[in-house]
This record gives sequence, structure tokens and C-alpha cells, in this order.
Amino acid sequence: MKRNQIIDVAKFVAVAGVVFIHVAPSEGLAVCLTQITLQFAVPFFVITSLYFTLKGKVISFKRIHFKRLLLPYVLWSIVYIALRLMKHSVIEDDRSWDVLGVVFFGKAATGLYFIPMLISYQIICVSVMNVLRWRSNAPMFNLFCFILVIFFVFLSISLKGTDYLGFNNLIIINALLYGFSAKVVDVFITSKEYVLNRRVAIFLGLLVIILLCLANTYMMGLRLFTIPLMASLLLSLCLIAKEIEVPPKLQKIAACSFGVYLTHTCFDQFYELLYVKFLGGVLPYMIVAKLVMWLVILISSTVFIYVLRQYGWVRKFFIGESR
Repeated sequence: MKRNQIIDVAKFVAVAGVVFIHVAPSEGLAVCLTQITLQFAVPFFVITSLYFTLKGKVISFKRIHFKRLLLPYVLWSIVYIALRLMKHSVIEDDRSWDVLGVVFFGKAATGLYFIPMLISYQIICVSVMNVLRWRSNAPMFNLFCFILVIFFVFLSISLKGTDYLGFNNLIIINALLYGFSAKVVDVFITSKEYVLNRRVAIFLGLLVIILLCLANTYMMGLRLFTIPLMASLLLSLCLIAKEIEVPPKLQKIAACSFGVYLTHTCFDQFYELLYVKFLGGVLPYMIVAKLVMWLVILISSTVFIYVLRQYGWVRKFFIGESR
């Protein structure tokens, strides 16, 4: 099946948003832009991954790419721990070490929490889907899935209110909201019964996303439901527009999105140290400083991953790509 290049481009836009969020601290207009970016950046990665995990009638744990996700997670955790020790020696940044958080919840760097959170979302959704189907010819598998669901219920309750990003707000509820949204997208796209013209559907979808984004900015209580809705709408638009041709050079840049996500914190920490320690810059960032820093970090990490992807064994271990 032909790869959907539009989804890759949308992922790169989302990862650019993640980089913008992590260029912190900031104030003024920069804070407003950060709040808007929060609504689509990570949620789009989540909904896209769950869509491909839950797509079709057969839903299996085999669709969860444990090796592809865990190998880069372990290696980059080690890299970020080493960088953190170096930063500590330069600016005497004294921070306590949360070993549990570093190993299981991605606390070695700001963005790494996404990987264990995504794996948890996938396991929850696959388990719940299989429990609901309850195959009579596989009682042990049914029991295994049921035990996994119970485990994540207790995990969600025990981690609620902690400082573990992605796990501190009833992870099982969020996983099921995103999983349900992804499955609705799958059913909608599979039916292929588009009432509207494709261009009209894309226009209306973008309009609804903008309206939801504005509503979320001013009515925070809606976010639990509207953010997964926005992400699923954006994914639907990408699937509807899959026939649009993407230039080869843009394809290669878009393919760097996961690597940029993993590595941008390295460049963020380096440039922040350079900005504050050696250039005499002042934190928090105002809007111009934040935009410049964001662009420099995004370009640096993209070029780095673009070069890294040329070497097979390197991309396999550090980005999780087999080819």
C-alpha cells in the first residue's frame, strides 16, 4: 500500500509545534502561541499512531512497534542523562534524580514521555478492543487482555496528580478517547462514502479545526473532548487528501519528524546554554527571541536527522527505522 505522504508532512508540522512548545520559558504573546500549539502537536502523533494500530477488523498487539519505539527511547535516555550531567557541571544546575521517572516515564528529557505514553495508549486500546470482542476460541488471550485493562485502571488511579507527563491525568480515559476517535476515523474512511466534494470537505474540516482551537483557548474545560476531535479531523483531512503529490525533497524532510522529536531537546539545551551563559541573553523568552530560537533548533535538528538517516545502522538504533 502506498505511503500517505500528506500524513508525513502533517507530522513534521506537528513536530515543529512540539519544538515551539519546548522552547521555554516564555511570556506575553509567546505564551498564547504555545497554548494554541499544544492543542494539535502531540495529539496528532497520538491519533495517527492509534489509527494505524487499530485499523481494520483484526486488532493485534503485533501492530505495536515495541522495538522501534523502545530502542531509541533507551538510547536517547542515556544520551540525555549524559548531557544533563555535562550541563550540571557548566552551570551547576542541581536537580534531583527520579530514577523511576527516567526509566519508565521519560523524565530523562522533556519530550521522551511521549514514547511510554504512546505504548501505554496502544496496549490499552488493543486490550479493550479484544476484551469487547471476547473470542470464545481464545480464553487465555481474553483473560490476558482483561488483566492488562485492570492493570492500567489501577496505574491510572495511582499516577493521577503526579508530575509524570502523559500519566498524571487518568491515562486510561485519554487512551480510550483517542482510540475511539481513531476507530471512528477508520470506519469513516473505510466506508468511502464522502457526501461532500473533497475540496469542500477539506475546507470545512480546516474551518471546524480553527473554530475548535479558538474555543479551546478561551474555554479550557472543553479540551478533554475537543482536542481528540481536532486531531481526528486533521487525520481525516490527511486521509482524504492522500492523492496530493508531495515533492521528493519535501518527502525526505517530512520523514525526519520522529528523529527531530527525539533530538530537538539536545539542541534546545545547547542553544539555551549558549544564549544565557555566553551571549548574556535573558529568560523568559519574548516572542521574537522564542521564534528565532525555535527556527534555529528546528533547522539544526532536521539537518542532523537528515544526515543521520543516510547511515542504516545508525537510523535503526537511534531513530528506530529499519530502512
